Amino acid sequence: AVKKFNAEFRAEWGKESATVFDVNLYVKDFLPERGNFAFPYGPGTEGLRWSEDELLPGDLRPRPWQPTDDGWTPVGGRALSPEQPDTGIVEPSGSDARITAEADQDIAALSKLRKYLSIDEWAHYTARLASLTHDDDTRTETLRRLAGADALHQRATAELERRLRTETWHAPSEASGEDYLHDMEHARPDDVVRARNLIYAGHTSRLSSAQQRHDTRADDDLALRIRRDTSYSLWHAMEAYHSQGAVLDVVGKQAKSQVTVTTAHYLQSFNEQLGDLVKDLGHYTDPGESFYRSAKYLQRMTAAARQALQSSSATLRDEDLALLTQLEEISSPEGTLLGIRGGKPKYESATAADKSEIATGIYRENLNITDQADLRRAVLELSARVNAAVRA
Repeated sequence: AVKKFNAEFRAEWGKESATVFDVNLYVKDFLPERGNFAFPYGPGTEGLRWSEDELLPGDLRPRPWQPTDDGWTPVGGRALSPEQPDTGIVEPSGSDARITAEADQDIAALSKLRKYLSIDEWAHYTARLASLTHDDDTRTETLRRLAGADALHQRATAELERRLRTETWHAPSEASGEDYLHDMEHARPDDVVRARNLIYAGHTSRLSSAQQRHDTRADDDLALRIRRDTSYSLWHAMEAYHSQGAVLDVVGKQAKSQVTVTTAHYLQSFNEQLGDLVKDLGHYTDPGESFYRSAKYLQRMTAAARQALQSSSATLRDEDLALLTQLEEISSPEGTLLGIRGGKPKYESATAADKSEIATGIYRENLNITDQADLRRAVLELSARVNAAVRA
C-alpha cells in the first residue's frame, strides 16, 4: 500500500507526497493495536478474529471509539479481547532477548541524533557523555551503543548514496558520504525523498515476509532481527521515529492507546526528540523562525526528560534542573512559541518578522540565547547530563 501510494502520487503530481503536502505513509511498526482507534479490517482478515457484527453494516468504514472504565471500546462493536495478540508487533519472549531488544532500541533512538550531527559534533558528544559516566561498566556499554548508532547511520547513509547515484537523477557532486547527501538535500531535495521512500518500501516488504515466518513459528533470534531491521528501515522513512520508545511515548499517547511506557522508552523518546530539535534548528536560517518551528520537539523532549528522570529516580545538578525547567516553560503547550507555530488566532496578523522577533526575545530574555548555535550547545550539554544520570 505504501509503495503503491507513493508511486501513484508521484505519477500525478511529479513529486513525492512528503514534498507537496508533508504527508507520509508508514507500515505498522511498534504501535500496539489493542486500545487504539478502529481500522477498517474486513471479516476473515488473516491474523484477526473479527466477525460481521464488529463492522458497521454494509461497509468497511472505521468505527468511532469511546472511553470506558476498561479503556477504549468501539461504538457498536467489541474491542480486541485480552486473549487476542496484537498483530504485526514482534516481541521476543526470553529475558536475555528482551534485554538485547531494549539495547537495540536505544541504539536506534541514538541514530536519530547521529543523523543530524556532523562527524565532529558526534565525536564531541560521545566524549562528553563518556566523561559524565563514572561507572566503568555503564561507560563501556554506553560507548558500545553510541558506536552502534554511528554504525547504523553509516550503513544507512551509504545505502541512500548508492540509491541516489544509481537509480534516481542526481546533481553532479565530487563529495561522498554525508557531504554528498548534504549537497543533494540542497540541490535536489525531492530526489532524496524519493530515494528514501523507495528504500523504505523495499525494506518493509522484506520485513513483512519475515513477520509471516515469525507468526508461523515464534523465534527470539528472528524477532530481534525483525526489530533491528524495522528501526533501520525507519531511518529512511520520512519524518519517522526510529525507536519503539518514541512511538509509544508520542504516537501511542496521541492515539490514546493503552501502552506501558518504561524508563528506557522515555530515554529513547528523549534522544529522538533532541535529534528532531537539532534538525529543525539546522533547517531554518532565521534564528527566530527556527526557535518557534522547533518548539514542538523541545516540548516533547523536555517532557520525556522529566519522565525518564522521575521513573529512574535519577537526579541532575541544580543548574541543569533549572535549565530543564526553563525550557519546559518556554515550550509549554499554552505558551507563545507553540502558539505561533500552531497559528493561533492571536498571531494571525503577525508578520514573519514579528514572529521571529517575539521568539528571539523569549530566548534572549529567559536564557540569554540569541541564535541556533547557542541553543544547540545548551540542549546537547543537557542531553549528555540527562543520559548520564538516567543510564547510571
